[in-house]
Amino acid sequence: MKFGTSNPNIIDTIGIENGCVVLSLIQGVSVDESSIRDLQYKFNVYLSYILDGQLEEEYPHFSSNSARIDLLFQYEPTGIARDFIDKAVHQCASEGVGVNLVVGAVNV
Repeated sequence: MKFGTSNPNIIDTIGIENGCVVLSLIQGVSVDESSIRDLQYKFNVYLSYILDGQLEEEYPHFSSNSARIDLLFQYEPTGIARDFIDKAVHQCASEGVGVNLVVGAVNV
C-alpha cells in the first residue's frame, strides 16, 4: 500500500492512543515547493474527515474521543513544508484537533 501524498485520498492509519483517535499521515519522501500542494491536499482530507463527521459516522464508538493528526515524516520538513505544518498546528488547535509531527520514525 502506498502511504502519504502518493495516495492522497486515503487515511494512512487510524488508531487509539490514550483515549485519543489518531489519524497518521505517513510521509516517506521529503516535501518541497514542488510537492507542497500534495501535502496540503492530503492534510485537508484528514482534517475534513474529522471535522465533517465522517470519522464519527464510520467509527461511532469513537464519537466521544478527541482527535489528533500525526504527521510521521521520514525527513525533517523545511522551508515551505515547515511553514505549512506550523500554521496547520495553530489552525487545528482552534478547531480542537491536535497535530503532532514525528520525524525519523518512518521506514517506508
